[in-house]
Amino acid sequence: MSNNYFTALFNAQNNARSLASADGFEPSTQCSPGASFVRQPLPGLYSVQAQIICTR
Repeated sequence: MSNNYFTALFNAQNNARSLASADGFEPSTQCSPGASFVRQPLPGLYSVQAQIICTR
């Protein structure tokens, strides 16, 4: 796997945590580690979707 793949995955997870944090959640204690879904529509291009589940 190329470095771009892992960078995209890392950024998607971080963005999901940042959004949760902005919404008043504490990602490290109130959110699941999350799941990531990756597609590769074209060589060298990755489409990443990250999902974390948060509860108060």
